[in-house]
Amino acid sequence: VDLEGQVLGRHRGIVHFTIGQRRGLGVSAPRPLYVIRLEPATARVVVGPRRALLRDHVNLRGVNWLGSGEPPTRQLRVSVKLRSAMAAVPAILVCDGSAAEVILDEPFAAVAAGQACVFYDGESLLGGGWIMRQEAAAKAGRRVAAG
Repeated sequence: VDLEGQVLGRHRGIVHFTIGQRRGLGVSAPRPLYVIRLEPATARVVVGPRRALLRDHVNLRGVNWLGSGEPPTRQLRVSVKLRSAMAAVPAILVCDGSAAEVILDEPFAAVAAGQACVFYDGESLLGGGWIMRQEAAAKAGRRVAAG
């Protein structure tokens, strides 16, 4: 389906798709389409333009703090990796127990729920957590970026 819920085609299971995927969607459109989100409860693959993939805010659960002392309750300047092979990007981190908010300096495309977000101070690993779905973060009362 597109972002408005219009059915564009049928698929053989959401297991065959990943956030940010462009090829192999099985639909044609005048502009490139990307997988924006997967909705397991309804088996929907939501597609849209690349700009709809951009997020400047990431919510985490299951945070494991490895830095010295207690996790920061105030804003802490860090660099983060949202994918294992990517270069770290600048962000602000605020922890709240086993949850955290990451505010990216620049929007990043294809942030995938269930993947790890790892934060650093230079070369020193500070910790990490699991990226939450935007809908789950909203239900938990966490701020969620538009887009």
